[in-house]
Amino acid sequence: MKFDSMRAWNEAVTMIKTNRDVLVALGGVFLMLPTLAIMLLFPPPDMQGVKDPKAIVALFGEWFQAHPLPLIVLSLITTIGTLAVLAMLSSRHRPTVGEAIKMGAIALLPLVAAQLLMGLGVGLAGGIIIAIAAAFQVGALAAAAFVGVVLLMLYAVMRTLLVTPVVVNEQTYNPVKALARAWSLTKGNFWRLLGFFVLLTMATYIVSGLITSLGRILFTLIAGAEGGKIGASVISSLLGAVTNVIYLAALAATHRQLAGPAGGELKETFS
Repeated sequence: MKFDSMRAWNEAVTMIKTNRDVLVALGGVFLMLPTLAIMLLFPPPDMQGVKDPKAIVALFGEWFQAHPLPLIVLSLITTIGTLAVLAMLSSRHRPTVGEAIKMGAIALLPLVAAQLLMGLGVGLAGGIIIAIAAAFQVGALAAAAFVGVVLLMLYAVMRTLLVTPVVVNEQTYNPVKALARAWSLTKGNFWRLLGFFVLLTMATYIVSGLITSLGRILFTLIAGAEGGKIGASVISSLLGAVTNVIYLAALAATHRQLAGPAGGELKETFS
């Protein structure tokens, strides 16, 4: 099946409108509040002016080591909430909020395992490519190998894009089978999927960044520097939750389109 981005977008918007009240509750509790708590109680290090990747990694490492337990707990809450939102959006039997949260919790470990397998596979292939290029000790070849590894990672990410709805909605808890299923669903649609999700990511990033910047300026003028910081954190966490819901709806609509109707829906269609 060829992926239709306009159809996916229209279905995503319909999903959000249909489940608006539930999404507000789930998104507020599981997506916005944990993020806001991290930003206000355990603020990440300021990366402004830091360009060295090693320095960035070191700063985030120190930040995590200073607050390991709360960061892990809040991240788990956010992750389970994200999966619950996806279950609410994509599941064909319209689960209750409790059922959606349960589906998200059950899917967590299989999904992590699938992502680790994918990461290990790409890492192994990328390591072999770079090692071969390094053996020739040619700068241009090493640069080409690096670009090739980046493209390989991008290809793998897009081909396994649907692994999350496969685990959550289809309840495929075997990581290998989930990856294989996601790979088969995206066959022949790499460029269409890449274009759609790149445009979606760019649009939401630009709009969110603009609104957050304007909000920070407004709150700073009203309540001073500290008020501007708090206001920007509230706006950023709210927009992050909204953006996450939009992305999940697009992912759910994409999966529904490429996976086709379920057996029960086919039976109703021909009855």
